[in-house]
Amino acid sequence: MVQNWDINATAQQLTPNIINKSPFIEWLQALLSPLVTLYTGFKNWMISTGKLATYSISTIKLQALLNDNFDPTLRRITIHNTWYLKPKFWVGKKVEVPKVYAGKKTESPKLYIGLRSEYIGNGNFVVTAAVGSLNISQQQQIKSTVNKYRFAGTIPYYRFSNGVPF
Repeated sequence: MVQNWDINATAQQLTPNIINKSPFIEWLQALLSPLVTLYTGFKNWMISTGKLATYSISTIKLQALLNDNFDPTLRRITIHNTWYLKPKFWVGKKVEVPKVYAGKKTESPKLYIGLRSEYIGNGNFVVTAAVGSLNISQQQQIKSTVNKYRFAGTIPYYRFSNGVPF
């Protein structure tokens, strides 16, 4: 939140009564004028981008940011974790794969680090938009916005609600 701070009034209140006369106050305001100009520009910038500055990289905030910028009325852009989207069943014979442990064979509690297939899809997410709701430039803007706010190491996937990627 941006506070309304009157720098000139604060400077006048903080000067002692002995030197709180018109020439000194005008001289002090002249010294503070670059700060007043900077603060005014900062306040205007913060008001225009204040909502954007409150977003973090969490999924809910990122989804709200995308909906606010690209689909503000219907809010049809959603983000799903790929962990919930991948089916957990196999077709065919289940092949036993030996488990992978970290450390030497002689160490007593062995640390199971898992297989690469167990980590696929973790931390990745899918951005879904309604069919026909985005043009090509908006699709590129969504991709750049997601890349700006996503966690390092996560891979975003983009698709329309009918499953077609964009």
